[in-house]
Amino acid sequence: MIEDSARTTTTHRGPWYAEGRWTHLAPILGIFAVVLWLAGVILVESGSNSPNSDATGEQIVQYFEENAVKLILGGLVFAVGSALFIAFLAHLRARLEEARDRTHAGDRGYPSPLGTTFFTTGVATVLFASAAFAPQIAGAITADETDGVTMAPGSAETFWNLGDGFFVLAQAMLFVFFLSAALAFLRSRFLPSWLGWVSLALGVLAVIAPIGWAALVFGVPLWTLAVAAFMWVRSRGRDDRMAPPAERTTTTTRTVT
Repeated sequence: MIEDSARTTTTHRGPWYAEGRWTHLAPILGIFAVVLWLAGVILVESGSNSPNSDATGEQIVQYFEENAVKLILGGLVFAVGSALFIAFLAHLRARLEEARDRTHAGDRGYPSPLGTTFFTTGVATVLFASAAFAPQIAGAITADETDGVTMAPGSAETFWNLGDGFFVLAQAMLFVFFLSAALAFLRSRFLPSWLGWVSLALGVLAVIAPIGWAALVFGVPLWTLAVAAFMWVRSRGRDDRMAPPAERTTTTTRTVT
């Protein structure tokens, strides 16, 4: 009697768009966002003859004309980084609500006001921060397309100073953003509690007028990197319940007499 046995293993991880496939990639979005923010700022700041606070309109016109490409590319790169940050926040919000449902069963199935506030104020913050580059982009485009006609100094001054208003609005969003983030972190326990307290401290820093800018310029990127790092650690050990079975095994036995 001869017994033949065959074992077939089929690996199936679901379609490319399955949520489980993106679990480990979501934290990388936050890291890429910070990298693009930094690259965008470096491009803009690398321009020659950057005007100071006492610069005349003529000097600003010259700056726009000489650095049009850097200003446009820098602003666009920064905006792409903000888009990645929004995607990162969306994933973080989903993970926070999952963790909240596990720790507070009575809230299961209901949208989280904290999560909604956290996400929307985060989106508003990066949109205003990106918009701070828009007037300089507009000034650079205008200066580049004048075809030998010099831009009016008054218009150049308007383009140059208008971005400060968007920066102030971005800073104004930070207090509510970091406060809601702190409460969401402490309530869901998805991330270490100390990260919630750090978020609260950054929110307080944002409303201190002389130094509040530091919460936006330094606090948001460093906060993003820290949250992304802990999300990566959590995703490595997360049981991906939404993915299809990873493996299917079939055994065939044939008996010959």
